[in-house]
Amino acid sequence: MKTNKVTIVQVIYNNRKFIEPVFSAIFAQTFIDFNVVAVISGNEDNGKELLMEKFPQVEIIDPGYNIGFAAGHNLVFEKYSSELFQLVNPDLIMEPNYVEQMLKVFSDPK
Repeated sequence: MKTNKVTIVQVIYNNRKFIEPVFSAIFAQTFIDFNVVAVISGNEDNGKELLMEKFPQVEIIDPGYNIGFAAGHNLVFEKYSSELFQLVNPDLIMEPNYVEQMLKVFSDPK
């Protein structure tokens, strides 16, 4: 698996109404060396299917049950070896330069 500088992670628990605006903002980033992983922790609202249809480039981990917020992120940390992970709450709409600005902060030696 390719190692990206940043892995953007969202644990999804029945938040279909936020999928399109949140993931559209993620894929509008000015910084492009990232991958996106969604952990499906609940799918009673068919959010997984919407995500797969609208954003097929998202890598999906589906444990098949409500794994929870922290454990869902831990699955990603175990599987991916990016330099940085950006955890995205279900309703976070990133500005287009969000990841780029985050990386500037981490690269500043001060």
